[in-house]
Parts: sequence; structure tokens; C-alpha cells
Amino acid sequence: MMQVLEIVKGEFSAYYTNGDLPREWNESAFTVDLPRMAKDSSDRLKRRIGAQNLSISEMVVALNILHTNTPTDFLKSLKQYDAPDWTNEGNKAVFQYITKLMVDFIQN
Repeated sequence: MMQVLEIVKGEFSAYYTNGDLPREWNESAFTVDLPRMAKDSSDRLKRRIGAQNLSISEMVVALNILHTNTPTDFLKSLKQYDAPDWTNEGNKAVFQYITKLMVDFIQN
């Protein structure tokens, strides 16, 4: 599980920075921008887990955990990058939305 979480952490640190994310959490962000970003992430995550001989089900389990019960220490570890403060309640809800989208795209 730790290896999969490190892959997810790498994905967020590389592609979910303040410069990459929408400036506002508005309707366009939730209907266009974040789904597009999550789709791209799901494709990269599938390639990464395949390259490391991990299973898609391991990734889905990890993302579901992050979606439903996001560990604060995981979110705090993302603060060392140019990222939003994911521990903020509003941002945490967005983080959970993104992980749910990732699960949906990985499973389809």
C-alpha cells in the first residue's frame, strides 16, 4: 500500500500544484478542468502501477481510502510542494472529489 500511496503523492506533487489547478473552485473547475486533470492522472497512474508490477485494484483501494477517509498526514505531506493547503476543509473536499474521479476513470 505504501508504494501505491507514494505513486499517488508523486502524481499530486507533479500535476496538482498551484500553477496547474484552476484559480477558483467554480462550476467550470468541477465540470471541465478537474475531470480532465483526473482523466490524465488516471492514465498516468495506470502506466506507473503497470511498470512497477502493481495491480489496478491496489490503486483503486488506495484512492478509495484517500477519497473516503483522507489521512491528514498524507495531505500535510503534499504541502512541501507548490500545492494548495489540502488540509483546509474546502480544499480537502476538492482533493476527495479528484480522487473519486480518478477511481472512476481507472475503473472504466
